[in-house]
Amino acid sequence: GTGALVPILSLRLGSTANKPKTLVRFKRCEILCTSNGNVLIEIHKIQDTAVGSVLTGSSFSAVNTNSAVEYDVASTAVTLTGSTLLNSGYISNNSDATTLSLEGDNTYLTSNIDALSDLIIVCARGIGQAETVLSSIVFEEFL
Repeated sequence: GTGALVPILSLRLGSTANKPKTLVRFKRCEILCTSNGNVLIEIHKIQDTAVGSVLTGSSFSAVNTNSAVEYDVASTAVTLTGSTLLNSGYISNNSDATTLSLEGDNTYLTSNIDALSDLIIVCARGIGQAETVLSSIVFEEFL
């Protein structure tokens, strides 16, 4: 939408079995605007923070049965206090998609000793009007 950044995709480590011990490294984020508009994209990392204090209305699901990663596309608002901006970019109405690199020193998903996971949050804001935006993230898991 316009105004505030809206979360469109969030990732975390699951909390069951050995999932908190998994290391996840992010490669890139693919973003698509299906409404032919102008969109600001920001990708944030928040370390060791309870989901309820960051995302409003989140509902995490397993990526698949073999993955330690869980995703959320239900959140309606985000609080980015204390976050690290990993990358940002724009989609213009002349190009409906973009790819943002996530390779770098701070693009790992880990959890602390209490199994509290980091969060990776892809956010979007329509410029001038509300827009429809989809996102995916390519990552590697080290079990």
